[in-house]
Amino acid sequence: MPRPITYLYSAVDALVAAAVGLGVPLIAVVAVQLATTGFGSDFAAGFEYAAAIWALSLGGSVGAVLDPSSGLLPAGSEAVSFTLRVMPLGLTLITVWLAHVTGVRVRAASDLIWPGLLLTAAVFGAAAAGVSLAASARGLDVGVWQTAIVGAVVFLGAAFVGARGWQVAPFGSILSNLEERTRASVSQGLRAAGLMVTGILGAGAVLLLIAVLLGLASILALFQSLPLDVTSAIVVGLSQLVIAVNGIVWSAAWMLGSGFAIGTGSQVTPVETLVGPMPVLPLLGAIPASPPVLAVSIIAVPVLVGLAAMVGVRMHAPAGVARGVWARVSVAVMAAALAAIAIGILALAAGGSAGPGRLAEIGPFPLITGASAFGTLLLGALVGALVPLSAEQLENDDEADEDDAEEAGRGDRDGRKKHSRASAGTPTSTPTGRDQASRPQPREKESTSPARASAASSKRRSRRDGTDERTWVADAVSKRFEDPGEVEKKPGTALEVRTDDQPAERQTSEIRRAKRLKVENPRYDDEPDIYADIDLDD
Repeated sequence: MPRPITYLYSAVDALVAAAVGLGVPLIAVVAVQLATTGFGSDFAAGFEYAAAIWALSLGGSVGAVLDPSSGLLPAGSEAVSFTLRVMPLGLTLITVWLAHVTGVRVRAASDLIWPGLLLTAAVFGAAAAGVSLAASARGLDVGVWQTAIVGAVVFLGAAFVGARGWQVAPFGSILSNLEERTRASVSQGLRAAGLMVTGILGAGAVLLLIAVLLGLASILALFQSLPLDVTSAIVVGLSQLVIAVNGIVWSAAWMLGSGFAIGTGSQVTPVETLVGPMPVLPLLGAIPASPPVLAVSIIAVPVLVGLAAMVGVRMHAPAGVARGVWARVSVAVMAAALAAIAIGILALAAGGSAGPGRLAEIGPFPLITGASAFGTLLLGALVGALVPLSAEQLENDDEADEDDAEEAGRGDRDGRKKHSRASAGTPTSTPTGRDQASRPQPREKESTSPARASAASSKRRSRRDGTDERTWVADAVSKRFEDPGEVEKKPGTALEVRTDDQPAERQTSEIRRAKRLKVENPRYDDEPDIYADIDLDD
């Protein structure tokens, strides 16, 4: 598909996402207006309220004023101005999903994704700015720049994930320059962090569902206290589903021990429930008057989430990942840190300012929630990284650490050799006998006892029997064919390299030995032949 058409489709997708995000609250507001005042309603004011709600979902702020004529303030009081700054995350999820779909389409149309992604983000930000300006012109003070910039960043981030932007430049080249083990460890840490965040939010959703079921009587009492007709009751009920996503984040913060606030000076934690007068919001009826017995034990759930995430990624570790203890510990620390940052950002988005006076501070405490998430998840992840998954792994941990250190040392030595050769520019002369005698000779490897050698041999044999050697065989064959003199094998082994063979004969010999290695090992009976498409006359 031509690129101009692709960019046009991307811009249309961004406009559709903006229209859907604005249309959902607009339909709800217009439905309430039709149910209360009929077709004589001020639909322009309804558009203003819907635009303000959409701006809040994009991370913007809305300034409002309450005057005594609204009936929400005591008679004789003065007007009160305040700022709303709480993201209804249920509505934000709609925008994120549409942006993700846009990113998928951009990647399917072309591998050159950055122009399409930046164009969609710019178009979406421009649409958000236009709607905010239109709403501000009628009385509400909507933060135009904040809504446009934060909304564009949210849209770009979701589209980036949908387009798998980490696989293209510049991120793809950065990852490709990393060593294989480092790249595998980073991938393992990212997957563990994703599992941790998913586990914490899933546990928060279960906890919110339990709280709603236990506090259903209070929720219904608050709902019935509102003077609503049928249509307004439906709209208010649907709005509770929109802010239920915020409730999931609040429940996760409560589970992490940091809790949340409903007004300045209040605190809801597993230890205590200290609140003042609360707004008449039905979902707030799920908050218990006092913490349940042994509620503090809920802090064990994030620890178990960290443990399960680390064990899960270890059981499905990618090829080439480091097997040592310290490598697993570094993956656990990285995963816990990334998950804590994500949870802290969610806590920041789920709270803010919801009204005048005490309601200027509601929701979780971002820094405390992130720190608590890091501590609990790290504790579980470290246990998951250190616990052996089998008796064989317990015996091989020390050997794996030595192998990792030896591999790192070999890479450093190779790098120094290449650097010295490049800096010299000319081949070095052959040392004379006197020079060889003056040079320090390498120390011979210390001999080990027969019992220790036998134990090490059995360890290597048991580890080799439990792994798949087909990938190693193919890699070894290709490397020895490219540069057969680089690595020498003892005569008689399966991958013996004979210098008197011609290149074509040497490759045929290596493939034949690899096929014989598969035939002679019963462990490979059910495995496919990696050289099945090559027919050799044996």
